Amino acid sequence: MWAVNTLTDQPSRKILGDFLMLTLVFNEGGAMGTNLGGTNFYLIVAFIVIPVLCWLIYLRRNQKYLVWPLALIVAGAIGNQLDRLRIGHVVDFIDFDFFDINIWKLHID
Repeated sequence: MWAVNTLTDQPSRKILGDFLMLTLVFNEGGAMGTNLGGTNFYLIVAFIVIPVLCWLIYLRRNQKYLVWPLALIVAGAIGNQLDRLRIGHVVDFIDFDFFDINIWKLHID
């Protein structure tokens, strides 16, 4: 809500030059701009994946090196689900400008 209220119709806010900025983007697809289906596709996939990850966290609860990263992934997925259910898309606003990535002829800026 902070990002929508503060960054709507605003230019990017530089935090660490062009490397780290706050830029409001509404993402209707998946990670890194993928679009494998509509919002319903991502809702269904997340409703399947989140419980599986929670079960894995429970099974490996003594392996902190595994549990913490999985817990952060689950927390992000839950936040994305809430955005999709509430407003129909995910609100992204943390903008890291790494180098260009080319994977299997897929270009990511």
